[in-house]
Amino acid sequence: MQTKHKQLKEFIIISALLIFGFAYFIWLNKAPSPPSIPEEAKTAYKALEKLQAATQTGVSFDKYTELLIEARAAVNSAEFKLPVISEKILRDGYDPAPEYRLENINFKMQKAMDAYQSAKTAWWHKITNKNLSDTPEGKLVLSKYAFLIAPNMDGDTAIQKLWDRADTTLETLHKLIEN
Repeated sequence: MQTKHKQLKEFIIISALLIFGFAYFIWLNKAPSPPSIPEEAKTAYKALEKLQAATQTGVSFDKYTELLIEARAAVNSAEFKLPVISEKILRDGYDPAPEYRLENINFKMQKAMDAYQSAKTAWWHKITNKNLSDTPEGKLVLSKYAFLIAPNMDGDTAIQKLWDRADTTLETLHKLIEN
């Protein structure tokens, strides 16, 4: 009788250990939850979307400048809440591992902001009847976006190409923030 009782006790202990071990194994191997996105990043994304909407519906240079300042302030605020990653790791078209999601959001916000700022520079050159190659600011835009715009390109085309570049970046940013 004692052996059956001893066997039953051993069976219960072994079963409990197996169940605990299995539960612990599952807990260890569960997928990590994605990092939460700071509110500042969501606010910055909304400011960039507002700027995008203005470029799609028609906007004056002065209103564009105002929206650009608002977006820059929001992006700057978000930048301090998000980790930074090297541009060598995050190139356009490269989809980093999920653990770099916040870094990628920061990177994409900066890329969109830069394209919008460069479009403002191109627009200013158009208004003042200057070529981008005539000023240091314009030369900087040409060097950054040599793959996209040419020195002799008309201002409207250069502006639209830069806005399109920002739009493409915002599409990626939307996926990162909404997922």
